[in-house]
Amino acid sequence: MVVSLTNSVDFTPQEEKAYDEIKKELTENKLRSLGVEYIRATAKLKTLVEAEEDTSFIQGEDRSQAKLEMKRAVLKFKYTLEEFRDYRKKVILQENESTTETVLSRMNSLISEDMEGLINFSNVQVTSLVGHISYSKDIQRQIKAHTLRLKKLTAALHETIQKGKNSHMEEIRERQSGGANFSKINEQNI
Repeated sequence: MVVSLTNSVDFTPQEEKAYDEIKKELTENKLRSLGVEYIRATAKLKTLVEAEEDTSFIQGEDRSQAKLEMKRAVLKFKYTLEEFRDYRKKVILQENESTTETVLSRMNSLISEDMEGLINFSNVQVTSLVGHISYSKDIQRQIKAHTLRLKKLTAALHETIQKGKNSHMEEIRERQSGGANFSKINEQNI
């Protein structure tokens, strides 16, 4: 499998973990490689120092050749030692510090989780509100229907009261007028 690095923030948590493990393994391999080069340079310098002690009696061009090889070995030793130390310091600093990409990735995942939670919560609330609105519309329809029935009943009751009042008044009038007729008939009979 080949992974090309674009932006580790775009990685899923599993991909990011795998990428970090690969990066760590590559770093360890490079540190080992630099350590091996340092050990080789040390061994070569040690061998040359021992050889110089054994061949200290050599003069001339061979002696200058040996000194030149010794200078090269010392320079190689210093270079590999500095390179190993610098890279080791860099590795230690990277282990102690979180990279910007890692921090951004963590923040992204936390914010995404929080936003998903808020979206889900708001969806539940919206669904609940829609249910309450629908319920309140049903109640308003029922109130409107009951109000219309109450108006009709009130109008019918008012009409009945008016009819009853009118018929009662007519009875009273009839009694009064019929009572006057009755007294006239009684007077005639007497």
